[in-house]
Amino acid sequence: MADAVRRMASRVSIPVIADGDTGHGDLHNVVRTIEAFESAGAAGILIEDQVMPKRCGHFEKKQVIPAAEMVLKIKAAVRARKNPDFVIFARTDARQMYGLDNAVDRVNRCCEAGADVAFIEAPQSLEELEEIPQRVPYPLFANMLTGGVTPILTMEELHQLGYKVAVCPIESLMVCGQAMRELCQAFLSTGRVDRVASKAMDFNQVKEVLGVDRYLGLRNSLTENEE
Repeated sequence: MADAVRRMASRVSIPVIADGDTGHGDLHNVVRTIEAFESAGAAGILIEDQVMPKRCGHFEKKQVIPAAEMVLKIKAAVRARKNPDFVIFARTDARQMYGLDNAVDRVNRCCEAGADVAFIEAPQSLEELEEIPQRVPYPLFANMLTGGVTPILTMEELHQLGYKVAVCPIESLMVCGQAMRELCQAFLSTGRVDRVASKAMDFNQVKEVLGVDRYLGLRNSLTENEE
């Protein structure tokens, strides 16, 4: 995961917020995860309170560790970071198992322990989305998962409610998966894919995104001054 963060951070000019899951183990594993992700170039990390092995936040029958143990994980993460601007997101999945009151209490305790952003995963109604900012006096994160248990709001609507950060977590995967399925189906049924591919980026655009001309022109740029 740290290698994936390193590859992403090296290719973009905007902050990369990495998903640290549970910290990948006990307190010492949390420390190692923070150190590895921060050195890889991440600008922040999410740490959550699920029991390993964790589940998607919108799956049923999740389990969470005791709140006091999660607070210790946050304290360990805060102590491990080198740059005070490295942002620590405290995520709780307690809403499904123990209700909204428990989830609110958990993120408040985590932020009191040093977390920078609070994230209550999987609120189950618009009323809950509205209630959370009234009860959590810290920067808030919202997860807008298409097909999940949380109602989908626009970024502007979330901003008006008081949320500071929001993501659409796997929609890019869903769109790419459907496009790949259509491509494969076209290849199997017609023996060609150019008609499906015509809806996508063209070959020149792909080369531009990858910076192909810069790499192909490297030799000329190095030798032109020698002539």
